[in-house]
Amino acid sequence: MAPDHPPADLGVADATTSVPVVTQAFEDPVSVGAVFVLGDAVPLIVRTSGTVTSGVNGSVLVSGQVAIRVDQRPIVAVSSSVVLYRDLMIGDRGQDVAGLNAELTRLGYGPFSSDVFTADTGQAWAALLAQAGVANDGRGLRLVDVLWIPDTTVPVKSWSALPGTAVKTGDVVGYTQPRLNGLELSTSDKQPVVHGDRQLTLFNVSTPMNDISVPVPDEFLRELEQTPDFASMVANDQNTGQATMTLVEPITAYRVPPGALFAVTGATGCVQNGDASVAVTIVGAGLGATLVTVSQPIDRVAVGTGITMTTC
Repeated sequence: MAPDHPPADLGVADATTSVPVVTQAFEDPVSVGAVFVLGDAVPLIVRTSGTVTSGVNGSVLVSGQVAIRVDQRPIVAVSSSVVLYRDLMIGDRGQDVAGLNAELTRLGYGPFSSDVFTADTGQAWAALLAQAGVANDGRGLRLVDVLWIPDTTVPVKSWSALPGTAVKTGDVVGYTQPRLNGLELSTSDKQPVVHGDRQLTLFNVSTPMNDISVPVPDEFLRELEQTPDFASMVANDQNTGQATMTLVEPITAYRVPPGALFAVTGATGCVQNGDASVAVTIVGAGLGATLVTVSQPIDRVAVGTGITMTTC
């Protein structure tokens, strides 16, 4: 009573002899190990005494803005090329004055270009303090009003001057995040497959780089310093990370089944597109496919018994 032949739905499927191919952008990523060369954390020192009534807002100090209040009196963060180490009066001169004049100019209270604390310097300093809510007669700068910081914007690694704590002149109330002075880069055994201009990406920040033996740009280091990943790394006393080098302009790669390749030698081989044998270069693999670049466009590749050629 059984039928002579199985139903069509249960029959043996025809052998697949070719499959379509798709393309994808290929960046040829290469993993790069990074060792961070860090400077020392700079102590933040108050020059007044009293009770802290408010501390640093967030985790960054900005030159020209209030950093802390002691007995409700604002103390302003000020950056300069030379540490501000003394009270200044009209007529004083020196490198510390030159640094103050340069910062007042940068903040829009200048222009000043000398190393002399002039009457105009005094008025500019008084105007800056007025913005913070501090009265000043314009005749000088007092260290009690200043928290010197080493750069115009300084991430803070640690801060101990919490509201309610007592401070006295010369106390260290915190430390800056260490300055990133450089990166020591190294690659694994995998080398770039595709020639072309490359970029280095670390903590989602990128910079053009073809040769990891040359120093990275200073602008790249400053951008890294501002990232949450760098702050977290420093807070955990770590100094290593993982970067990636990729092509600036990704190339077009074809995804083909590994079984479509024949006459493979090293990174070169062949695929069959219709009745044509096409030379390919193997550039990578992923998700069950081999990534290749081709000598001419293809839309399908032969597989299994569909491959009738042996060379290209």
